[in-house]
Amino acid sequence: MYKSTLVVALLFVVFLVQGILLTWNASGVPRFRLIGIFSFTLCLLLGLTMNMKIGIIAPSAPAPRQEDPGGNIRGDEALHRAVVAAVAPDFKKQGQVGLVVATIVDGRQDITTFGTTAINSSISPRGNTLFEIGSITKLFTAGLLAAAIEQGEVSLDSRVVDGLGLNADPDPRQREVTLRQLATHTAEMPRMSLDIFRPSLFLATMAGGNPYAFYSAGKVKDIFSRTRLQQPPGEHFNYSNIGYGVLGLLLSERAGISYEQLIQDKIAQPLGQHDTTCRPDAAQARRLAAGYRGYFRLGPVYLAQTAAPSDFGEGLVGAGGLRSTGQDMLRFMTAHMRNKAPSPSTFLRRTHPILFSKDATKIGMGWVARELPRSRQGILFHDGISGGYASFIGISDDDRFGVVLLGNVSRSLNTLGYALLDALATDFPLTPGLPRKHE
Repeated sequence: MYKSTLVVALLFVVFLVQGILLTWNASGVPRFRLIGIFSFTLCLLLGLTMNMKIGIIAPSAPAPRQEDPGGNIRGDEALHRAVVAAVAPDFKKQGQVGLVVATIVDGRQDITTFGTTAINSSISPRGNTLFEIGSITKLFTAGLLAAAIEQGEVSLDSRVVDGLGLNADPDPRQREVTLRQLATHTAEMPRMSLDIFRPSLFLATMAGGNPYAFYSAGKVKDIFSRTRLQQPPGEHFNYSNIGYGVLGLLLSERAGISYEQLIQDKIAQPLGQHDTTCRPDAAQARRLAAGYRGYFRLGPVYLAQTAAPSDFGEGLVGAGGLRSTGQDMLRFMTAHMRNKAPSPSTFLRRTHPILFSKDATKIGMGWVARELPRSRQGILFHDGISGGYASFIGISDDDRFGVVLLGNVSRSLNTLGYALLDALATDFPLTPGLPRKHE
């Protein structure tokens, strides 16, 4: 997404400069002026259809500001300083307009923010600023699966065809696809369907629009039914938004309520995540950071491509349809890291164990396992990119520390997430006598 914005921005600049040079050509040749006017017209059309806007970059990003993650308790000062030291020097290089960083170390918490909520704005993001979290939604969907398993409603080896009302009979291999394979991206489902390349959807994507509403429940069921597996399911990792769309749809159909309501009932409300939703209300929408597919800098001037909200159809919402805040994601991360005290969210930790391992890929229910590049600390993580936002969540496999990053440009935050986790592992070594897993 970000690269396509750069191409559009470069074309915009080319047509603009060509229009200026030829329209005011000193020789006054009429043909050149006509070409110049034509270039101006192309520049205008490109800007309007691709949602481009022009502005001036501020001399420097606003100073990072510490947020109150608990309502009345100030965030941990040492943790805040560590986050600033790790993020601030490279913030501009990350390609984000605004950034919220939520962190936990040995039970201490902090929310620190950088940049602004929108281009040409002086307003800093806050802990209650909403962002699309993209594919981190899959961890919520995996949590719903873990809850259903705990309640004895399904098992990992339950077949999809036994729980999802399909419009057509799938082929024999497809009939054997299980919930385990959907949760671990080993069901041989496509990342997206070829429908994404339909002219209307492709142009909507390029223009910063919303191609996801197309994926209704019926549409995703049809995609599942007509997919012809080239290999037996369960043998290869193949990241699939369609697969998680099917999983979310199956779980909501079994419950007899919408995916949004199921998330509220099983996860968001029990955890106190009052701003985690698929459909923000009017008050929440006012706190939503502006989303950008990307921007292109030319000296002090930038060209930015705005993005429409990624409102997902019911068939794909389980793959990427949630919005959330730094405060809410801090609660979600804490629930995944609390290991001894019983709580209504204990089932979330059932998503951690590795269910599929092959070559360099190790994955549980949505969570991917890897080692950090510098400290070699093991982590579980997931990232997300939607039309105009990026996100990252990572927790250490000893449950000592974790980070959530929320940005409002669709450019990966993974490198920054790994670097911050590495910095926390270095800055906060395990204290002798401290339990490896906090309560």
